[in-house]
Amino acid sequence: MAWQNPSHKNEIRNLITVIFGGVLCAFLLAMIMLHYYGPSGRYAASNVLLSPALIQGLSYQDVNPKTGKLALFVFDGIDFSYYDSSQKRWLSVPVSKETYEKFYDFVSKEQSLENATIEVQNFFYKDNPSKLTIKTKVDSSDEKQISSKIFQESNFVKEGDFYRVMLREQTGSPGSWVYFYHPGIGQEAMQLFLSKL
Repeated sequence: MAWQNPSHKNEIRNLITVIFGGVLCAFLLAMIMLHYYGPSGRYAASNVLLSPALIQGLSYQDVNPKTGKLALFVFDGIDFSYYDSSQKRWLSVPVSKETYEKFYDFVSKEQSLENATIEVQNFFYKDNPSKLTIKTKVDSSDEKQISSKIFQESNFVKEGDFYRVMLREQTGSPGSWVYFYHPGIGQEAMQLFLSKL
């Protein structure tokens, strides 16, 4: 019989060894790739925040809340808002692209917290955190069509060490938040964004 031939047994053994070796190499390669490039649950600030280079040309299609139809939204400015406890009201100041670029360069290399605890998340519901807002508006000359939207928002714990950045979902609607730790970021943000006043 053909199966009794020793050369056939060697060929089958060699074939099984090659297949097993290939599967083992693929598995090891997948594990190495997953270890170095796999999801860690962390984000780089440079990948979450809108790059200063993209701000000027920012345009996207989204539903206009006034008409319910798709419209082209374009960049409309950056604001920094904070609660002034002496005046007991929210104040807002425009932020130049140059100042935003300084902020971006300052935090771009930071990594997000892997798991933001409930305690960290609760910091943003106390003491009125300040806000950095990138705004867009409908690109139209018709006043009835013009509507504005927040493209991205970042919050800073007042006199605290945490900030968070809003992720945009694929639908364009606001999504979840990514949390970062940076000692003194609340005060540093106030100093940076209010330095021109």
